[in-house]
Amino acid sequence: MTFFNNNIYLELRNKYLTITRIDSKQNYNQDTFALTKTNIAEVNLASYLKELNYKVKKASIIIPNQQLLIKTLNLPLTAKERVEKIIQFQVIEKSSYEQEDIYWMYQLNEGKEKLSVIVFMLTKNYLNQLFALFKKNNIRIKTIIPESLIIYHLRQDNCNQKQAKLYIDLSNGGQHYTFLGAEDIYIRTTSADKDFVREVEKTLSYLKDKFSIEDNPNLIVNGQQLNYSDLKTKDNIKELDRENNFFERAKAVERDIKGRDFKSKLDGIKAEREKSSYRIVWLLIILILVINILSLQFNYQLKKKRLKTIKKQVDHLTPAVKQINNLKEKVEFKAVKVDLLESIVDFNYNYLPWLKELSLILDDKVRINKLNFKDDKLVLLSAEASSAVKVMSKLEKSPYFTNLHFISSIEIREASEEFKIAGDLSNEDK
Repeated sequence: MTFFNNNIYLELRNKYLTITRIDSKQNYNQDTFALTKTNIAEVNLASYLKELNYKVKKASIIIPNQQLLIKTLNLPLTAKERVEKIIQFQVIEKSSYEQEDIYWMYQLNEGKEKLSVIVFMLTKNYLNQLFALFKKNNIRIKTIIPESLIIYHLRQDNCNQKQAKLYIDLSNGGQHYTFLGAEDIYIRTTSADKDFVREVEKTLSYLKDKFSIEDNPNLIVNGQQLNYSDLKTKDNIKELDRENNFFERAKAVERDIKGRDFKSKLDGIKAEREKSSYRIVWLLIILILVINILSLQFNYQLKKKRLKTIKKQVDHLTPAVKQINNLKEKVEFKAVKVDLLESIVDFNYNYLPWLKELSLILDDKVRINKLNFKDDKLVLLSAEASSAVKVMSKLEKSPYFTNLHFISSIEIREASEEFKIAGDLSNEDK
């Protein structure tokens, strides 16, 4: 078996895994496998790797268009120094996802009169699962590249800036549109099962409104220049054949985005690895215990030190006051006991019982995002689970919680529900 660690590209789509290897002579061979499981966490990557005649130790990951959220911005040249803040405000905060649920990167293109910015967004859940899959199979990720960014660079190479062009790439993975004007850029992706002619018409309508173009741009579908009248049928549209220079351009894109690609987002948040809610709760319990034990020990040692000082002073007094000194010692020791009892009482009023109750009620499939107590209130329990109603039902059966209610609507995600619960803490069973 040949060990080949450089210039390997992996693409994991809904139904297929494609592995492309480029040798030192720039020749490439491609292996495509039909996936038996479409859920990333269930993909048996090792079984497919065994079928290769080379060992994959390091690879670049190409993220398919259908997994990306893409937004294009046209900004004045003066906005160059504020691009990231503008993206944060105009794109990230207005996206359909919470800011903490997505990774994002961007491509900046500076024209003579304005800046064109392409923002690529990817859900953290998808990328974290992908990262875990490759880590499980001991594959070191070199770069994580959006497929649409490679296509954009390819189209830009072939584009005559004097003539606007609309490139359409059709495949089983979806419909990908790339518009390139004199200084205007627009990129979008939609699913393969949507009506092709209608999607083209919708795209043209948007381009005319957005960029005030009068004539239809030149149309190139799957690398073939067509008239718009040819779109009445797909019979005359040839099958998409990925150009040989696709991977040559991929290598150039890798160099261009090194250090600011999606992989860099993962490297910057190594502490954000997936942990079960059970483990998190018990870590909190252990932390609380350690803090209280250290506090008790410190107070005890402090009192003990003070007693030693007093005893030493008393020893120098005359025998006539020994009885008084003994009484003082007893008083001081009683003070230590009182302090210890006070610490224990304070400890009993912390939130350990409720934390322990949560760890017993909620299984490891419930992911706690935020947990906040104040006085005798459960201020916020923000979590994700397969069923928010089932979690509420379990909590309501507990004598530790009363007056529970959802404080916002339940957000339905692909494989889970995100919810927020508040209520009162009960002291009866503390």
